[in-house]
Amino acid sequence: MVDIFGVLAALVIAGMIVVNVVNSSRTPEAAVERYLELIADGKGNEATDLVDPGVANPERAMLTDEVSGEADTEMTVLDVRTVSKFGKDAEVEARYSLNGEHFTYTFSVIEGKKELLFLKSWDVQTALVAEVNLNSDSFAALNVEGQNVPLVSESENWYTATLYAYPGTYTVAAPSGGTEYLTADSQEVKVAPTHPDDYFTADVYATPTDAAKEAVLQQVTDQMDSCATVAGNLNELCPYPVQSKTLASLEIKSTPTDFLSFDSGYFESAEGTITLVDNPSDWEEDPEPYDVDSTLYGEYQIDADGELTVTMDGNYYSSW
Repeated sequence: MVDIFGVLAALVIAGMIVVNVVNSSRTPEAAVERYLELIADGKGNEATDLVDPGVANPERAMLTDEVSGEADTEMTVLDVRTVSKFGKDAEVEARYSLNGEHFTYTFSVIEGKKELLFLKSWDVQTALVAEVNLNSDSFAALNVEGQNVPLVSESENWYTATLYAYPGTYTVAAPSGGTEYLTADSQEVKVAPTHPDDYFTADVYATPTDAAKEAVLQQVTDQMDSCATVAGNLNELCPYPVQSKTLASLEIKSTPTDFLSFDSGYFESAEGTITLVDNPSDWEEDPEPYDVDSTLYGEYQIDADGELTVTMDGNYYSSW
């Protein structure tokens, strides 16, 4: 006769052995390893779902697959070990390499609800993210790994955003679809946290494009052309000899084709020339033409919307 109680006891013992074997692989270290593998594979969305970074939604723009998946992330998990454990709480230390350089990070892990009544689960509480500060002197958005990220105006000519990112090397550049008047060299920011308070910064400074210089030069040329017209010559931006009301004729001989200086929002054009002839007088019945060479100087500004504003402040001239 079959010993039913013996069979049941054997099944219980076998079940306990299976549970113990399964639970032996469901450890705090295993939970951390799973999380790190998602990050290393560029699966930002899954990593964020698994461990909430605890930051506001606008600060998560770099935690997505679209950004973290495109970053240069040659990340390898080197070692994961529990350094302390008390009851349902554990501290796990992980060593990882990023593009060949080694880093260490400590995670807080707590025991979660049992699955299927008997199987242990562990929840990672510490997100492997770091603060990244993006700044620009001209752009109201920056492009991070192909995605435009908005910045906010902190002060005049300074835009900033605080985001969070997983380990990796990210390319930060001028926004795609931006203005034709500004360009910038791309920056690389290497995010490799070893502590939750670590932060990293990328500053993107804009420089005017050739199109911006051409647009400013066109306004300079237009102003100089205007100085060679009746009434237009009385503008205070025109050279003083040109502002005469006793001229027989005035005409443009040449206009500037370049700048003597064009930097940091200020410019001075190269020389242009206006040829003048004074009205005849008792002491000079047939006046000879003479040239007035002048430059125009002023300021230019390109706002965050890409609008160019030119303000001309005055001129330097010589006549002969």
